Formats: sequence, C-alpha cells, structure tokens
Amino acid sequence: MSDMNDFINVFKSRLSAQEGNFAWDVHPKALIDGKTTVLWECVSKRVFCRLELDDEGDIHFFHFSPGTKSRVASLSRAQHKFSKYLRISLIWNPDHIKIGIKTNPSQDKFVYSKEPRSKKSYSVFHNGVILPMGSKHIPIFNIVHTSKGKKMIDILAIESWEESLSTISILEAFIRSSDEYKQKLVLNNLIISTVVTGYEAYCKRRFLEMEDEMWAPNNEALINEICGRKEKENNIQNKLEKMAVTSNHSLLKEIVEAKNLNFQNLKKSKTYFKKTYGLIFDEIGIDSKCEQDFNKILLCRHQITHTSSQLSSFLYKEGTITSNDDLRINAVAITSFLVEKIHAASLSEEIHTNLCAQRES
Repeated sequence: MSDMNDFINVFKSRLSAQEGNFAWDVHPKALIDGKTTVLWECVSKRVFCRLELDDEGDIHFFHFSPGTKSRVASLSRAQHKFSKYLRISLIWNPDHIKIGIKTNPSQDKFVYSKEPRSKKSYSVFHNGVILPMGSKHIPIFNIVHTSKGKKMIDILAIESWEESLSTISILEAFIRSSDEYKQKLVLNNLIISTVVTGYEAYCKRRFLEMEDEMWAPNNEALINEICGRKEKENNIQNKLEKMAVTSNHSLLKEIVEAKNLNFQNLKKSKTYFKKTYGLIFDEIGIDSKCEQDFNKILLCRHQITHTSSQLSSFLYKEGTITSNDDLRINAVAITSFLVEKIHAASLSEEIHTNLCAQRES
C-alpha cells in the first residue's frame, strides 16, 4: 500500500508540473465492449487526467489544467480490439497531449495519437471535485457555476482572453464595413477599452490559477509589499487568514479580493507576480519599452472611460495621440503580446524549476 501511495504522490507531482509521461500495462479483459469504464484517474490541485474506455470501444486520455483547458487524445477501438497484450503511454505538456499504444511486447515504439475522438471535457472545482461537461458527441464550453451567490467555478483566464479577442474581431468586422468616420472612431475606442479590460481580467484570473497548478505562492512576501506598516503591526496576515477560512477561499484569493489588487496597472501586476511567484516580467520578454507602449494604451482607455467614448485624440505628456486604426491595431498587438508572454511563462516547467532552485539557494 505504501508503494502505491508513493507512486500516486510521484504521479501527482508530475501531473501538476504540466509536463510528464506515464506508461503501464492494461489487461485486455478490462476493455469490455459496450460499457464505459474509467481505467485510471488522478487529480492534483486543479490538474486532472483520466483514461477512459467509452461504450463504443474508443479509449480517451482526458487532461485538464486551468492554463491549458480541457484536452483529449484518443485511440479508436480498431487500434486495440482482439489484442492479447496492451501497454498504454500518456504524454502531456503545455503544447499538446497524446496517447500511445503497444499491442505486442516485442514492439519497439508506441504508436501515438493526438486525435480527439470525443467532445466530452472536464473541469475541476477549487476543492478538487471533478466536473464532467458534455458527452462524446455534444460539447459544452465556458462553464460558470455559482452556489449561494458565490462562484464555485469560473471561466478560465485564457478563455476570458479568447472571448475578448472574439469580441474585438466582431467589432473590427463592423469597422471594415463602415464608411462613417464617427462610427469607426467609436468602435476603435471601444476596442481599446475592451482590450485593456480583457488584459486585466486575464491577469487577475491567471494570477489566482497559478496556485492551482505547480506554483506555490509566497503570500507573506505579497502582504509585505502591498500592506502598510500599521496594517502589518496589527497582524493583517492573521486577519486575512481568518477571512479566507470564513469565505472558504485560499489566502491568496482573499488577499486579491480584500486588498482589491489592481492588475490593470502593468507596473503593479509585475510586482504582484514577482513577489508572489518569483516571476520577473523583464526575464520573460516584457521589457521597459513594452511597458511604456502599454501605458500609452492604458492612458487612452482611461480618457475614453472617464471623458468620452468619442474622443478623437488623447492627451499625453509628449503631445497628443490620435485615435485611429493604427492605434487600435497596435493596442491589440501589444496586449496580446503581454498575455502570450505571461501565459507561456506560467506554464513553463523550466522557468518554475529555475525559480524554485533560486528560492532554495
């Protein structure tokens, strides 16, 4: 039993690390035609995998993490039926998952498949409860679940960003079809507002999701950074810990909500990620030039929101910025670059391992 527990613990650590592989023998008699069977299942924090035989005889490898969403790779019944020997391999990383099969002990290599033969997907609650969504032939997306006025499961950070880009794409179609100057002006300004709001929502969600994967937050360092001397003297951390227990939140989520952390401000969000996770934006390609460019977009968005959605130019310390197609395109490109860099770094086991080594040295 202890050996099995050790094995499960090792598997869980590899699962939450976002990259891993696993292979084992499956007895062919376990694959009963016409019956859905869970062959293997494991959850670590909010990272989940399941190996499942469906009622049509296909074998599916389901994988979910907040950073990668739900994914599936499948083997068809034809690839394993009548086999007297069966060894299955699972591989997962941020880019893809795949399932491999050997039907003969003398076979040198696995035959791998990335084909998704099921539209079924999974999500995981913050308490580790697994939520199946849809079925093999019917997909369901972007689940939001509330209980007693509280969100139990919310749209993922990357999904929220993809929705922002989808909204922007719709608005851009109207710009292309319009000859009205004022209409195009308002739409350009609306896109600038949308892209900044989308970035803020993504950053806040991803910041919280990271502790549900492989990252261990340094809550004390964050509290020391954002709280004043008087709050610290009054033991603010102890108060936040009690509030987190009452709200059934993690301490990190309580800090974010109670202190109303501002993820729209790039300078502040850089500090939050650095103090909490050791993630330094300058080291993942987000340099001072990028920060300066984004701050211009943020300034425009602020004037649109608080002055007028029909502004044709924005006040800036070096003069004015004209609202036009170039500004809108640049705003989307800069913000997309920020999200891509943050997301890739948050999924990188190499970056995580290096930061852990630095923290221990």
